[in-house]
Amino acid sequence: MNTVLKSIISFAKNDGFLIASSLSFYFILALVPFLLFLSSILIFLVSSSTHYYNFIIQKITLIFPVMLKGTILSIIKPLIHKKISYFSLILYAITSLSYFYMLDAYINKIFKINKKRSILDLFFVYIMLIGIAMVLIVAYLGGLFLPFEFVDVMFRNVIKHFLLVDFIGIYIVPFLSLFIIAFLLYKFLPRNKVSVKNAMKGAFFFALVLEILKRLFIIYVKNIGKLNFIYGAFWGYIAFLVWVYLLFCVFLIGAHIVHNLEQTS
Repeated sequence: MNTVLKSIISFAKNDGFLIASSLSFYFILALVPFLLFLSSILIFLVSSSTHYYNFIIQKITLIFPVMLKGTILSIIKPLIHKKISYFSLILYAITSLSYFYMLDAYINKIFKINKKRSILDLFFVYIMLIGIAMVLIVAYLGGLFLPFEFVDVMFRNVIKHFLLVDFIGIYIVPFLSLFIIAFLLYKFLPRNKVSVKNAMKGAFFFALVLEILKRLFIIYVKNIGKLNFIYGAFWGYIAFLVWVYLLFCVFLIGAHIVHNLEQTS
């Protein structure tokens, strides 16, 4: 608990809120190119049926609060169906790489690491993380390649009304997805060696707090915020921006936690 409090104070003292807002802004700018980059790979892997696309889209929305589902779908759906050229794919990769470079710089600022990482080294780490992410996505969506009817019958015979499946899909899968992504970033982005244990602790904090914030954010928007009365038809996008900002605040606090754990170990 002392480490968490120390990390929150360190986050606030070292312009954490400003950095989180900067990352949020550039995340929005890089989101479309990055989604196009990933979706083009996914389309290549599951190009045989649009039924798979819809399933993928539904799973992506699980990491966001429920009321943002419509906004996320309006952003993702045109992208996941869009056919792009190899030249466009290269441009999207470069755009997302530039954002990754900025994220790398901020993380290493938290870890107080001044040595520079070469473009080739950064590109290697970027490709490695993308490769690991794609393997995890394919493994996560592995059930897509089984006949849906077989899976449906199998689970209906084992679990009545899919209660356990729903629980895993709504709570466990989003938590594990956030945990794995944060762990990879905390482990590989710092330019010095980070222990697996400390990276896992920071990732656990990030995933747990973000899941709790997701529930609180739903309550706030529905019962307190009333963003729809203030912003009208644009309230979904405003809520999405606020959520992205909260996400990066928690992510940066998690990075401070990992750094402080590394200092004391």
